[in-house]
Amino acid sequence: MKIAVFGATGATGQSVVSQALAADHQVLALVRTPAKLKLTHDNLKVEEIDIFNVTSREPYLLGCDSVISCLGNRSVSRAPTNTYSESMKNIVKAMTESGVRKLVTMTSWYTDGIKPPGLDSGISGMMLDKFLLMLKPTLEDMTHMETYLKSLTSTIKWTCIKPPGLTNKPATGQEIKTAEGQYVEGCQMQISREDVAKFMLKIATIDDELFSDQTVAIGIEEIK
Repeated sequence: MKIAVFGATGATGQSVVSQALAADHQVLALVRTPAKLKLTHDNLKVEEIDIFNVTSREPYLLGCDSVISCLGNRSVSRAPTNTYSESMKNIVKAMTESGVRKLVTMTSWYTDGIKPPGLDSGISGMMLDKFLLMLKPTLEDMTHMETYLKSLTSTIKWTCIKPPGLTNKPATGQEIKTAEGQYVEGCQMQISREDVAKFMLKIATIDDELFSDQTVAIGIEEIK
């Protein structure tokens, strides 16, 4: 299978690329700065692209079976952003032009900015309040992207993964729990990027329509 990966130089994107290559898939890594991607492989093609300025390009996803987008902001800022929503519009346009139907992308838990029951008070609740306030512009843009995806009437089959806080720890090997809505009850507030990449790759490469046209929160069960 040939998979196009946007955001392949980011930590999650690099994990997606590495795992895809290890599974013998062909990978087209679409990046703004190719030098940042240190991976080399016979099945890896790296192409320079600015996803915010692709109007003059020929269809560049021809031959791809699916698209995974790990695009996002590299740093936390309270300034307004449109990284998620605007990049997704251009990705969908490119997929439509090239006839690619399957899309897997990601946002986050709590894009609605509402804490779950049980975290209304205490230290954990206070910490989450600060976290949500700090990420408010990003969460709002993620929501705009989710809304845009839900409005699509094209033949594209999309899945938007919603993980909690991302870490650079090794994959846990544990079962990834899923739920509709903003979070997964009984799961940890963090998850390894390796685990997220594995789940995204699974959805991008299966033949059926598991989680098609929906957002799905994911998580690793809390240790009891």
